[in-house]
Amino acid sequence: MSDGKVNIVGLGPGSSDLLNVGIRDQIERADLVYLRTVRHPSAETFLMWCREYEKEVVFLDYLYESAESFDQVYDEIVDRVAKDVESGLSILYAVPGSPNVGEQTVAKLRGRRELNVEVHPSLSFLDLAWTALNLDPIDGVTIADCHDLLTDTGCFTGSVLVMQCFSSDLVDELMTLAEERNSQATVLYHLGLPDEIVSAVANFEWPLASEPDHLTSIFVGDFKNPLPKLGKLWETIRILRVRCPWDAEQTHQSLSRHLLEESYEVVEAIDEISTATNEGMDAAMGHLQEELGDILIQVLFHSNLAREAGWFSIDDVANSTDNKLRFRHPHVFGDVQVTSSAEVVSNWEQLKRVEKSRSSVLDGVSMALPTTIKVEKLYRKFKSLGGDLALLRRHSDEVVSRFADREAVNNLYAAALDALESKVDLDSLFRVISKVIVDEVMTLEGKSNV
Repeated sequence: MSDGKVNIVGLGPGSSDLLNVGIRDQIERADLVYLRTVRHPSAETFLMWCREYEKEVVFLDYLYESAESFDQVYDEIVDRVAKDVESGLSILYAVPGSPNVGEQTVAKLRGRRELNVEVHPSLSFLDLAWTALNLDPIDGVTIADCHDLLTDTGCFTGSVLVMQCFSSDLVDELMTLAEERNSQATVLYHLGLPDEIVSAVANFEWPLASEPDHLTSIFVGDFKNPLPKLGKLWETIRILRVRCPWDAEQTHQSLSRHLLEESYEVVEAIDEISTATNEGMDAAMGHLQEELGDILIQVLFHSNLAREAGWFSIDDVANSTDNKLRFRHPHVFGDVQVTSSAEVVSNWEQLKRVEKSRSSVLDGVSMALPTTIKVEKLYRKFKSLGGDLALLRRHSDEVVSRFADREAVNNLYAAALDALESKVDLDSLFRVISKVIVDEVMTLEGKSNV
């Protein structure tokens, strides 16, 4: 380890009144001063102190303009500071707020074991936030970076203080999420400054005339997250497996018919929604909720059976599925550009072939599927490879020759191809036809009993 050292200080959460005067001693002893950003209310006072001691200050704001990501900026800052420290210099590195709260560069410098790093405590915006919100954090508050919250919402629940709400785009996304979770939000704008505003959000819209900036945080209370309830259901399934004689006897094979039955009941519930009146929609959606719950039981039960056998658990199912979705959506999670849903489908099929090392897009199509569902799936595969109706119409004579009523079959074959091309849900169509026939049978039976 060299004789160099980096002392890290914070500029406090707001005005220069909140700036720790002890920083002056650190400035006096430093060979060189690094300032992560001048975009801070107390930066001017800090720079005035540096001038008093005739210290050279390196401003790092310019790095944000040329870098492709924040991580790249942070890595470059750390590399520059580390290089000077390793050369034997005593470096003072100043960051906004507290160096112990939300500072990636500080965490990275601490991670450099070869460096002599000392972090000096500073007042954090958190202290101002608790006062503004009249809240004791010991009651349970999670602190989150806005970007982290938006990209991994499953990790957060309860009361959340969201930092780094520096742009309208981020705030709009956060407001949408708060509305979806029916959570109350409070904007904390410029805490510790003369223009400080603490404002409850109404109608999940930004409440201020000023735009959000780097000194903006948002407190979200009662941030509802479905994961704890899913965890509770998972534990219920595990308990039933141990304590219920029927559950204890089940296997993957014995449950398979239940999964099939529950799947069809979900489809029936969806059909019910399509025909429900305004008055009946609550009951129809309640039916769908119930049937989806029955499907979820099957997913959890099969996952628990696999866990007991040492193969995988529900966590593995969720993780592999998440990875699969992200891999198959490079236009969302990568840099692939698409202009239509057709391109998405085509990319999806090609990515599946790569992911599963399949030699054909037909690999993985279950021949046990109901015929109408199977033909729709096969047709989508066919279209993904550039196939068109003309290729299938060539087989008209071959198809017709297998049936006695050639004219009727010829008309039906042409109509079926047109329906596939128009994306008509054939399975739904025949379910509707079935219902119509059932209704008419019941009517006729009623008349015959008169």
